[in-house]
Amino acid sequence: MKLFSVFKYFTIQAFLFLFFLPLFSHAALSKIDSLQNIIQSSKNQQEVVAAQIELARKLIPAKLDTAFFLLKKSEPFLGVGENLTKANLFNTYGLYYWFRNNQDSAIYYLKKTIALPEMDELVYYKAEAVNNTGTLYSKLGESDSSLHYLNKALEIDQRRNNQTGLAKTYYDLAVIYKRRDQLELSVQYLLKSIAIHEKQKATDRLIASLNVLAGRYFDIKDTANCIQTYKRAEKLAVETLDTNNMILTYSNMSHYYLMTDNLAFAIVYSKKGIDLALKTNALDKLSSLYGNAAIAFSKINDHKKSVELIRKSKNFIPYVSAINKAGVYLATSDIYLKAGLVDSSKYFNDMGMAEARRIGSVEWESWGYKSLASIDSAKNDFKSALKHFQKSVILRDSILNNQHKSRIEELFILHDLENKEKENVVLRTQNALNEKIIRNQWYVIFLSVIILALVALFGLLQSKARKKIMLQKQEIEQKNMALNALNKTKDKFITIIAHDLRSPFNSLLGLLDVLVSDYDSISDNQKLQLLKSLHESSTNTYNLLVNLLEWSLTQRNGLTYKPEKVNVRNTIATVFSFLASRADQKSHQLINNVSEETEIITDPNIVSNILINLINNSIKFTPANGIISVEALELEDKIRIYVKDNGVGIPAERIGSIFDIDSDFQRRGTENEVGTGLGLILVKEFVELCKGKISVESEPDKGSSFCVELPQA
Repeated sequence: MKLFSVFKYFTIQAFLFLFFLPLFSHAALSKIDSLQNIIQSSKNQQEVVAAQIELARKLIPAKLDTAFFLLKKSEPFLGVGENLTKANLFNTYGLYYWFRNNQDSAIYYLKKTIALPEMDELVYYKAEAVNNTGTLYSKLGESDSSLHYLNKALEIDQRRNNQTGLAKTYYDLAVIYKRRDQLELSVQYLLKSIAIHEKQKATDRLIASLNVLAGRYFDIKDTANCIQTYKRAEKLAVETLDTNNMILTYSNMSHYYLMTDNLAFAIVYSKKGIDLALKTNALDKLSSLYGNAAIAFSKINDHKKSVELIRKSKNFIPYVSAINKAGVYLATSDIYLKAGLVDSSKYFNDMGMAEARRIGSVEWESWGYKSLASIDSAKNDFKSALKHFQKSVILRDSILNNQHKSRIEELFILHDLENKEKENVVLRTQNALNEKIIRNQWYVIFLSVIILALVALFGLLQSKARKKIMLQKQEIEQKNMALNALNKTKDKFITIIAHDLRSPFNSLLGLLDVLVSDYDSISDNQKLQLLKSLHESSTNTYNLLVNLLEWSLTQRNGLTYKPEKVNVRNTIATVFSFLASRADQKSHQLINNVSEETEIITDPNIVSNILINLINNSIKFTPANGIISVEALELEDKIRIYVKDNGVGIPAERIGSIFDIDSDFQRRGTENEVGTGLGLILVKEFVELCKGKISVESEPDKGSSFCVELPQA
């Protein structure tokens, strides 16, 4: 983990929770003076109670004790059937407990509003309760419950066409999808929220949302849109003299330039933010700004300035959240270590690790262990360094695994959303056609009343219209069938890329990170082991890429069939030569039983690829000292080529699906060789391209025999 990644939490999340809650509140606005006047002068008890509740709402969060007193004072006077006042009371209690940081009590009262009868006059408060319940579940880390309530709030606000409510719910959905590491979904919902802010000319909300969106673009490695969005936020903040958003944007931009190693700009924007924050007494933002500047100076090896700035950052820790405290302590530890202050580095690492464990942050704990390994190395305690580094790697691997699972889930959600949108287009088209038919029917009926002679013509028109609709429906059904087939192929491709390709690249990057960052602290033997692991991982990744590229070419009709006369025995000999080193590693015998006169008219490159994949497969799944042979049988208008081995064989229940794109059958070779899951699928694609057929006979522990039947073109 990079030293400066900690400050991404300062720059967006800590600020935006307090910023957005009052901005997006569903509560009605009332003047405090007029409410107090009603309470003091009105003789209508119901009116007084309603005013007390509304005043309590206005006093949150500035005067929580007074707000609670007004709510308790109002509660005994609520009569049966006063559902509107009850809804406001329960929701205000929910806000009160929210700001008291008692989420369970807040959710309890909000659910009391949701449980009130379904009435048109209550929909305003129910929408607020459902939305805030979803947001609170998000804060509690219960993402499934959060999504349930936020989607319910979305439905309510869509029915009411409540644009302000929709903007808040879209934003809250973006937050929860970010927490689930589903970043593209988060971007989609942020764009929807921003579109409403632009339409409503809500500039302050727009600037804050643009900051969040820029952060998401950075998360998905879209740096061009990231910096463009930050620049737009900066321009709006300067034009409207919005100092809070100016400081937020400067902090985020300094973080962006740190992440992209543009240190001069990182220092410039940190200084802009610090100057403005000191001028406006924005103490909650100074820790991140000083921290960004400290890291920038540390990276240019100005350790004296770096230590000076990180000490200033620590002065403002009381104004930041618990997760940010852990980050500040760990960043301070790394800066002190780089400056040569080993004991101080260990002290702040201990504080950061304690905070990370207290809040359950696996990411910070992984970083802490890695920093601790560096501290141990600086003290020449290499045994402890290795132990702490291994703990860091284990935690980092668990984080990456969770991110991979979230990404795959997100791909399926995006796929479902895309299909639903296509279904909606089809339905809208069908509805438009149906409406047109209905209009035509009424028109013809009206005319038939006037002129009976047009009845026959009316029937003819109807018949043609129905035929047209049937043809359109058939065309739609055919397109849907084709789309489903393409989606199945795409889903397999996405799954392979998301899991089988990203995993080895993450492994490569992880090993390289270890080798680069800890080069001086690990032994030559450890370096050799790392290099061997890199070589093995690179080889496997290369093989996977080759198969993926060849397979994708067949899917896009990128391969062409160019037949010519091919000597089968010579082709097999060439393939044996190509695979000889692999066979020698396992002491296999490669036997060519094909006659020298055997020839076929086909594409030589494609046949070679077929044989390479099948023979390579036999090598992989045949134990040492095995026998792999190739035979050919010439028939009148075709030839059969057999690849046989005495390997581990294939389970009977799996034989029927080994050539299918949606098969999940994948296993390692007899010496733990890694497969791509595409070899046999490619063979089938190539055989069909040659207008041939492939079959297999196999018995577990006795071997397999693959038969490729090709026509004499």
